[in-house]
Amino acid sequence: MKLKYIIAIVPFVLFSCNNGNLLNDEGSGESISNSPNFELQNKKSQEIIKQIDEKQHTLKTKLKKTKGKNADNLYLEYSKLLNSLIKELETNEYNSLSIYNKWENEIAPDSIQKKMELYDKLQIKIIENNDGTYNLKYRPGFYYDMFKYKASKDLREYLKLATLQRKKPIVVDGLINEDWSEISNRLIIWENFIKNNPNSAYKEDAKGKYLELIQLYLFGNKNERSYSIDTKKIEPLTEQEYMNFVKKYGKTTTGIITKNFLDFFYTNDKNFSSEEFHKKITEYTNQEIEKEMKKF
Repeated sequence: MKLKYIIAIVPFVLFSCNNGNLLNDEGSGESISNSPNFELQNKKSQEIIKQIDEKQHTLKTKLKKTKGKNADNLYLEYSKLLNSLIKELETNEYNSLSIYNKWENEIAPDSIQKKMELYDKLQIKIIENNDGTYNLKYRPGFYYDMFKYKASKDLREYLKLATLQRKKPIVVDGLINEDWSEISNRLIIWENFIKNNPNSAYKEDAKGKYLELIQLYLFGNKNERSYSIDTKKIEPLTEQEYMNFVKKYGKTTTGIITKNFLDFFYTNDKNFSSEEFHKKITEYTNQEIEKEMKKF
């Protein structure tokens, strides 16, 4: 995914993360409702934004007085609350988001500028998805920066890894933006987190991120596949990466899954038609992934 900003309103938002950030100590007494741009035409959005602002202030205040597992509990409570509110805001702002790309290289109307300034103060960014649609999300590192000195070790590590995933996405605009070796590096990082933190409250989220990456690693995506369905040949650089990875990390979960994938590929590529082979190896590999994931 790619972060995109409205170029025409950069002067409006220069105070952003460091100067106008509502979670900084310097601005802790500032209320978003005091902003001259708070009066939006969409009253429901105005109400949601005010709730987000209030929740952020409350979380910051509580974090000053707690750490460790108590801080973890705050994360679980408030991340759920804030993520729910931002989803509600996104739904309510559907019309604005659906035409957002119209203003990327033009002077945006006042209504859009006002919204962008308020979003920026709340550290909310407009994110472009691979299909060209837009969503609202907190900037990468929003939670990590708040909790990195307060939370328990496993939450700090989880948030750090999740932040890396967002700051340096593997897929951008539907295209794989990194070498296959970077995907395998991320897989090992997530695998180690899951194995080293078996009782973590964030284990299932980590497993979800791992599953996304292992699918991408072995199959690619619709724009860039790891192997040609027509010729049943693995891309040479990808094939070399697989072999190097299995040689180095053959005893890891990712190494075992990759080796099984290769063994099936080389054993069956001549036994089926192209489409049938693709179906067979997909089914087999997914079964192997499911089997190995049960061991986590």
